[in-house]
Amino acid sequence: MDTKFQSSIYQGSEVIFILNNLIKRNKIVIFLLTYISYSSLHITRKSFSNIKNNLTDDWNFSENFLAKLDTTFMSAYGFGLIINGYFADKYGSKLLMVCGLFGTSIFFFALPILKIIGIKIKGIYYAVWILNGFFQSMGWPSTVNIMSKWFEEEFHSVIFGIWASNSSMGNILGNILISICQQYNLSIVTMFAIPSLLLLVLAILSHWFIIQEPYDIICDTSSSNLSFASNNSPDIDIYACRRRRLLDDKPDDNLYSTYDKSNILVYALSFLFLKTVNYTLFFWLSYYLHESFHLSKSKSDMISCLYDVGGIIGSMLTGVLLLRFPKYNVITVIMLSLSIIPLLFLKYTSVISYIDINITILGYLLAGPSTIISTIVAANLSNKHSKVKSTIIGFIDGLGSLGCGLFQIFIPVITQQYGWHYIFYFLIGFIIMSIICIIYKCKNN
Repeated sequence: MDTKFQSSIYQGSEVIFILNNLIKRNKIVIFLLTYISYSSLHITRKSFSNIKNNLTDDWNFSENFLAKLDTTFMSAYGFGLIINGYFADKYGSKLLMVCGLFGTSIFFFALPILKIIGIKIKGIYYAVWILNGFFQSMGWPSTVNIMSKWFEEEFHSVIFGIWASNSSMGNILGNILISICQQYNLSIVTMFAIPSLLLLVLAILSHWFIIQEPYDIICDTSSSNLSFASNNSPDIDIYACRRRRLLDDKPDDNLYSTYDKSNILVYALSFLFLKTVNYTLFFWLSYYLHESFHLSKSKSDMISCLYDVGGIIGSMLTGVLLLRFPKYNVITVIMLSLSIIPLLFLKYTSVISYIDINITILGYLLAGPSTIISTIVAANLSNKHSKVKSTIIGFIDGLGSLGCGLFQIFIPVITQQYGWHYIFYFLIGFIIMSIICIIYKCKNN
C-alpha cells in the first residue's frame, strides 16, 4: 500500500477519534450546564414563592399584590416564550440562554432593592417583574433546543425524562435554601441575593463552555481530513451532525406552512390546563399549608418540597417507561386521570402524614405528563422543522404560561370568598380539560 495513502488513513482515523471524544465530553458538559442553569431559574421562582410568607408578614405585601406579581410574571413569561423561541432560532440558542441567565439575575434582585430604597409605586414593581419573567422565558426554548441537537432522537424519552427533572430539582433546592434562611432569620434581601449570584456565575460559565451544536466542533476540523475520515469510518455522530446541518441550511420559503398545526395547538392547549395546575401548586402550596394548617413557614416549605420529590421520580420513570412503551398519549391520559385522586384526598384530608403522601403522589403523577408534552413531544415535533425548533418549543410552553398567569388573578378572589378548598375543584376541572384535549387528538388521528 502506498505510504502516502497509509498516512492519510491514519490521519483520518485520528480525526475521527478526536472528534468522537470531543463530542462525548461535550455531551456531558451540555447536559450538566443546561440542567443546572434551568434548575437555577426554578430556584429563583420557588424562592419567591416561599418568601411570600415573609413578604406578607415583614414587608406588608398583600395577597392581591403578590397574586398580581405572579400574573405579570407568568404573562410576560408566556409571551416571552413565544417571542424568544423565534429569537433563539434566528440568533442562536446559546446567546439567548446566556442573556436569560444574566437578565434574570439582575431583575430578580431588583425587587428587594426597590423596597429598600423606598419605592412605593406598584407599577415599578410590576415592570421589574415583567422583565424578570421575560428574561426567564429565554431559558426553556434555548436549553431544550441545545439538548435536542446534542442527543439523538431515539434516546429523547430517556434523556429528556432525566433532564426534565431540572425544574423539580430547582424547586427542591429553592425550598431548602429559603427554609435554611428562615431558620437562621436571614434577611429577605439575602434570600433574593443568593439565587441572583448563582445565575450570574452560570451565565459566565455558559458563555465559556456551552457549544450550541456538535457541528460547531466539526467546523474546527480540516475539511479535507474530515471528508476522508467520514469516507473511511462508520462513525454515526459525525454523519448525523453533518446531515442535520445540511437540513438546517436547506432553504425553505414558507416554514410556517410546514407545521403540523393541529398537533402543536392541541398539545399546547393540553399543556395550558396542565401547567395551570402545576403552577398554582407551585406558587401557592406552601402558603396554603401555612395558612390552612397553621404550620411554621419552614415546615410548610419542606412539606411542599415533597411535590417536587415526586416530580423528579415521575419525570425520570416516565422517560424510562416511554423507551419500553412509546405511547405518549396513553401514558399522559392515564397519569392525568389518576392525579385527580390525590387532589381529592388533599382537599378532604386534614392529617399531616396523609398530606405528605398525597403531595408526593400528586407530584409524581403530574410530572410525567408535563415532561411528555413540554419536552419530549415538543422536541420530537420540532425535529421535523429544525429551523423553527425553538419557536415550536416556546409556543407550547408559552401558551401554557399565559393560561397559568391569567388564573393567578382569580386565586385570592376565590379563596377570600369561598375558601382555599374551592381551588381544588378548579384544579380538577383543568386536569379534565387537559385529558379531553389529548383524547380529541387521538380521536382525530
